[in-house]
Amino acid sequence: MNINSENIDRELTNEVNDSLTEKKSELFFNLSYQEYEKVQKYIDLIKKANLLFKERKYEEARNIYKEASDLFPKYPYPKNQIVKIFDRLQRKKTRSKNKSNKRNIISKSLKKDFKWEFEDVLSAEFLDNNDD
Repeated sequence: MNINSENIDRELTNEVNDSLTEKKSELFFNLSYQEYEKVQKYIDLIKKANLLFKERKYEEARNIYKEASDLFPKYPYPKNQIVKIFDRLQRKKTRSKNKSNKRNIISKSLKKDFKWEFEDVLSAEFLDNNDD
């Protein structure tokens, strides 16, 4: 067998190439698996957040959408949902203030009406008592 430098170089090159190919395959597999896990976590977070959103648990849903958005910042869905949540919470605050104002107005109105009715009853009783 004739050993020359050309054969040694070729064998070493083949070994290195084979080794690199194995390493590339391992890295690709690991990255794919990591990416798969990341996507799976994103999907699970979105499902959970959507369920909370439907249940009107907006604060909890917002936190989970934020976590999903942190995983994949370029995906618009969780950000869009966070905007919807913000809008709904703002509307809820506005409705709550309006209801509170309406209650106060109704309460004041009822107090006035009740006061007048009470005064009418007192004056009627007074008149009835003075007739004797």
